[in-house]
Amino acid sequence: MALERIASLGFRAVDIGISPRYCPHIDPWKWTPGDTDKLLDQLRSLGLRVSSLNVVPAGLAARYPEEVEEFIEATFPIGKALNVNTITIQPGPPVDVGGLGGRSTEGRSKVQTISGRRRDCGGSAFD
Repeated sequence: MALERIASLGFRAVDIGISPRYCPHIDPWKWTPGDTDKLLDQLRSLGLRVSSLNVVPAGLAARYPEEVEEFIEATFPIGKALNVNTITIQPGPPVDVGGLGGRSTEGRSKVQTISGRRRDCGGSAFD
């Protein structure tokens, strides 16, 4: 219904949000090639294309730290199948860096770990 309304307003491209809490239309854990085909057919019939995916892992009930990155990476094949050029990833929850400007050794270590994971996700997107 939303896509029909968007097309009726003259838009030709849509950004699709992927957020467990707020935008549950795409669940990367359950998404299938058949789901992609169905969405692409619907988009074509309305004269729409997907310009980008907006991935927001906030609200994901992660059972372990790496699950957030796995969730993000699970969206990459979906983006590729939908022919999107951009996947935006919203920042995660605040990190307690342990002091002003993250000057503690523990704080720096946390930031470096998270930064490394984000770089790894970016590398996966290029593959």
